[in-house]
Amino acid sequence: MRAGGVSQLIELHGLGGSTVHALLREVQRHPTRRTILHVDFYQVQMDVAVRTEVPIHIEGESPAIKAGAVIIHHLDRIHVECLPGDIPDYFKVDVSTLLEIDDVVRVSALTVPDGVTIHDEPDDIVISLSMPRALSEAEGGDAEVAAPEPEVIRKAKGDED
Repeated sequence: MRAGGVSQLIELHGLGGSTVHALLREVQRHPTRRTILHVDFYQVQMDVAVRTEVPIHIEGESPAIKAGAVIIHHLDRIHVECLPGDIPDYFKVDVSTLLEIDDVVRVSALTVPDGVTIHDEPDDIVISLSMPRALSEAEGGDAEVAAPEPEVIRKAKGDED
Protein backbone atom coordinates (compact mmCIF):
# COMPACT_ATOMS: atom_id res chain seq x y z
CA MET A 1 0.00 0.00 0.00
CA ARG A 2 2.83 2.41 0.79
CA ALA A 3 4.65 1.81 -2.50
CA GLY A 4 1.72 1.62 -4.88
CA GLY A 5 -1.19 3.30 -3.23
CA VAL A 6 -4.71 2.87 -4.54
CA SER A 7 -3.83 3.09 -8.22
CA GLN A 8 -1.46 0.15 -8.51
CA LEU A 9 -2.28 -3.39 -9.53
CA ILE A 10 -1.85 -5.89 -6.70
CA GLU A 11 -1.37 -9.64 -7.05
CA LEU A 12 -3.12 -11.59 -4.31
CA HIS A 13 -1.81 -15.11 -3.69
CA GLY A 14 -3.34 -17.95 -1.70
CA LEU A 15 -6.92 -17.56 -2.86
CA GLY A 16 -7.78 -20.97 -4.27
CA GLY A 17 -4.27 -21.62 -5.55
CA SER A 18 -4.30 -19.03 -8.34
CA THR A 19 -3.08 -15.46 -8.51
CA VAL A 20 -5.82 -12.82 -8.42
CA HIS A 21 -5.21 -9.33 -9.85
CA ALA A 22 -6.90 -6.59 -7.85
CA LEU A 23 -6.98 -2.87 -7.14
CA LEU A 24 -7.17 -1.44 -3.64
CA ARG A 25 -10.58 0.21 -3.15
CA GLU A 26 -10.80 1.24 0.50
CA VAL A 27 -8.75 0.99 3.66
CA GLN A 28 -10.46 1.32 7.04
CA ARG A 29 -8.22 2.36 9.93
CA HIS A 30 -8.70 2.47 13.66
CA PRO A 31 -9.62 6.07 14.58
CA THR A 32 -6.92 6.57 17.23
CA ARG A 33 -4.25 3.94 16.63
CA ARG A 34 -4.38 4.29 12.81
CA THR A 35 -3.85 0.52 12.42
CA ILE A 36 -5.56 -1.18 9.49
CA LEU A 37 -8.90 -2.75 10.38
CA HIS A 38 -10.18 -3.76 6.94
CA VAL A 39 -9.13 -3.58 3.29
CA ASP A 40 -11.46 -3.81 0.28
CA PHE A 41 -10.05 -5.14 -2.99
CA TYR A 42 -11.59 -4.97 -6.45
CA GLN A 43 -10.76 -7.94 -8.68
CA VAL A 44 -9.98 -6.91 -12.26
CA GLN A 45 -9.71 -8.69 -15.57
CA MET A 46 -6.44 -7.89 -17.29
CA ASP A 47 -8.09 -7.44 -20.72
CA VAL A 48 -10.89 -5.05 -19.61
CA ALA A 49 -10.30 -1.32 -19.11
CA VAL A 50 -10.85 0.12 -15.62
CA ARG A 51 -11.34 3.63 -14.28
CA THR A 52 -9.12 4.70 -11.42
CA GLU A 53 -7.28 7.68 -9.98
CA VAL A 54 -3.56 8.28 -10.42
CA PRO A 55 -1.67 10.57 -8.01
CA ILE A 56 0.31 13.65 -9.07
CA HIS A 57 3.95 14.06 -8.05
CA ILE A 58 5.55 17.50 -8.16
CA GLU A 59 9.19 17.70 -9.19
CA GLY A 60 11.69 20.44 -9.88
CA GLU A 61 12.15 23.88 -8.40
CA SER A 62 10.78 27.14 -9.69
CA PRO A 63 12.59 30.49 -9.45
CA ALA A 64 9.30 32.05 -8.38
CA ILE A 65 9.11 29.70 -5.39
CA LYS A 66 12.59 30.79 -4.33
CA ALA A 67 11.29 34.38 -4.48
CA GLY A 68 8.46 33.60 -2.05
CA ALA A 69 5.64 32.19 -4.18
CA VAL A 70 3.71 29.15 -2.98
CA ILE A 71 2.32 26.20 -4.93
CA ILE A 72 -1.46 25.80 -4.86
CA HIS A 73 -2.59 22.20 -5.48
CA HIS A 74 -5.89 22.26 -7.34
CA LEU A 75 -5.86 18.53 -8.15
CA ASP A 76 -3.97 15.80 -6.34
CA ARG A 77 -5.23 12.92 -8.51
CA ILE A 78 -6.13 12.47 -12.17
CA HIS A 79 -9.03 10.24 -13.25
CA VAL A 80 -7.92 7.78 -15.93
CA GLU A 81 -9.23 4.80 -17.88
CA CYS A 82 -6.94 2.07 -19.17
CA LEU A 83 -6.09 -1.61 -18.94
CA PRO A 84 -5.01 -2.63 -15.43
CA GLY A 85 -1.46 -3.37 -16.61
CA ASP A 86 -1.13 0.12 -18.12
CA ILE A 87 -2.03 2.15 -15.02
CA PRO A 88 0.76 4.71 -14.52
CA ASP A 89 2.42 4.95 -11.09
CA TYR A 90 1.91 8.72 -11.08
CA PHE A 91 1.82 11.81 -13.28
CA LYS A 92 4.91 13.99 -12.99
CA VAL A 93 4.47 17.78 -12.90
CA ASP A 94 7.66 19.81 -13.33
CA VAL A 95 7.33 23.15 -11.53
CA SER A 96 10.58 24.50 -12.97
CA THR A 97 8.50 25.65 -15.95
CA LEU A 98 6.51 27.99 -13.70
CA LEU A 99 8.44 31.26 -13.80
CA GLU A 100 5.98 33.91 -12.60
CA ILE A 101 3.13 34.39 -10.15
CA ASP A 102 -0.20 33.09 -11.52
CA ASP A 103 1.51 30.59 -13.87
CA VAL A 104 -0.44 27.32 -14.04
CA VAL A 105 -0.07 23.73 -15.20
CA ARG A 106 -3.22 22.34 -16.78
CA VAL A 107 -4.31 18.73 -17.29
CA SER A 108 -3.62 19.10 -21.01
CA ALA A 109 0.09 19.68 -20.24
CA LEU A 110 0.54 16.28 -18.56
CA THR A 111 2.50 13.55 -20.34
CA VAL A 112 0.06 10.69 -20.88
CA PRO A 113 1.34 7.17 -21.65
CA ASP A 114 -0.06 5.21 -24.59
CA GLY A 115 -3.29 3.38 -23.83
CA VAL A 116 -4.31 5.77 -21.03
CA THR A 117 -7.31 8.08 -21.37
CA ILE A 118 -7.73 11.02 -18.99
CA HIS A 119 -11.29 11.79 -17.84
CA ASP A 120 -10.58 15.20 -16.31
CA GLU A 121 -11.19 18.34 -18.37
CA PRO A 122 -8.09 19.47 -20.35
CA ASP A 123 -8.50 23.04 -19.04
CA ASP A 124 -8.59 21.99 -15.37
CA ILE A 125 -5.71 23.47 -13.39
CA VAL A 126 -3.43 20.95 -11.67
CA ILE A 127 -1.15 23.41 -9.85
CA SER A 128 -0.61 27.15 -9.84
CA LEU A 129 1.72 29.68 -8.24
CA SER A 130 0.45 32.40 -5.93
CA MET A 131 1.98 35.00 -3.68
CA PRO A 132 1.13 34.61 0.02
CA ARG A 133 -1.28 37.29 1.22
CA ALA A 134 1.10 38.66 3.87
CA LEU A 135 3.85 39.18 1.29
CA SER A 136 1.58 40.77 -1.29
CA GLU A 137 0.17 43.21 1.31
CA ALA A 138 3.67 44.11 2.56
CA GLU A 139 4.76 44.91 -0.99
CA GLY A 140 1.83 47.28 -1.49
CA GLY A 141 -0.39 44.79 -3.28
CA ASP A 142 -4.14 44.81 -3.15
CA ALA A 143 -4.97 44.51 0.52
CA GLU A 144 -8.37 43.08 1.24
CA VAL A 145 -10.71 45.15 3.36
CA ALA A 146 -11.20 43.60 6.78
CA ALA A 147 -14.68 42.22 7.37
CA PRO A 148 -16.70 44.05 10.02
CA GLU A 149 -17.01 42.38 13.39
CA PRO A 150 -20.25 40.40 13.79
CA GLU A 151 -22.90 41.72 16.18
CA VAL A 152 -22.92 39.83 19.46
CA ILE A 153 -26.41 38.96 20.68
CA ARG A 154 -26.78 37.87 24.28
CA LYS A 155 -29.68 36.87 26.37
CA ALA A 156 -30.71 39.37 29.06
CA LYS A 157 -30.38 38.05 32.60
CA GLY A 158 -34.14 38.19 33.19
CA ASP A 159 -35.20 36.61 29.86
CA GLU A 160 -35.75 32.86 29.78
CA ASP A 161 -37.01 32.66 26.18
